[in-house]
Amino acid sequence: MKKCESCGSYVITQEDIEAMRYLHKEPGQHGDPVGDPGIPGIAGKKIRYKFNINYHMYVKLTDFGKAKIIEKCGTEYFKYCIESNLQPDGYYQLQAHTVMQLLGEYLYNGTRNLPFDLNVYFDDEDLELGVM
Repeated sequence: MKKCESCGSYVITQEDIEAMRYLHKEPGQHGDPVGDPGIPGIAGKKIRYKFNINYHMYVKLTDFGKAKIIEKCGTEYFKYCIESNLQPDGYYQLQAHTVMQLLGEYLYNGTRNLPFDLNVYFDDEDLELGVM
């Protein structure tokens, strides 16, 4: 993909189409792309990824974020519902709406206490490709 200099969004290139052919899933599988990357005319189109907030996201909680969850929900909740989802890479696997509910109020422009690292991850099968 390349970044559009005028609007800052990303556009898909012919090389991306070739790479996506390998990622295209069989029809009916969870997370199918919205359109076949092999359709002529897709090159140069803006793309978006649709993500359902019931699916998991991966966040690396800061000490501030951990403390706020414990303050809001208690130590037992943190131990059994959060800590139990810690992955080997240090990221927590949580439903996106849970992250929003527990920590959303601490995310705003200019905040100095972030509840989690700003780089988050999603499983590729949970993202649906859309073309604009």
